Amino acid sequence: MAPEIQHQLAAVQSAAAGADCIPPPRRPTFLRNVMMRVPEYRQSLTAIKAPPGDEAEPFTHFLRLESPVFRPAPADTALTFSIQPLSNLAREQFR
Repeated sequence: MAPEIQHQLAAVQSAAAGADCIPPPRRPTFLRNVMMRVPEYRQSLTAIKAPPGDEAEPFTHFLRLESPVFRPAPADTALTFSIQPLSNLAREQFR
């Protein structure tokens, strides 16, 4: 690993190990900029990064789990309703 990469990595690690658990945003950016000079890093990045325009493509199915089959519940044929007149109190609420 190049000395410049080691220096930037150490800076990110020390910022992350500090009292403030969120490192300053510049440190990881500097590390990424230095790493982009390494051809192996760029190859690995292209293998895992989505091509431009595909970043917001939604997931339509599980990636590792089998998608469930959705079926409606069986009809409840025993369900009945009885019509009853509204009470005076209920009539006042609906006015």
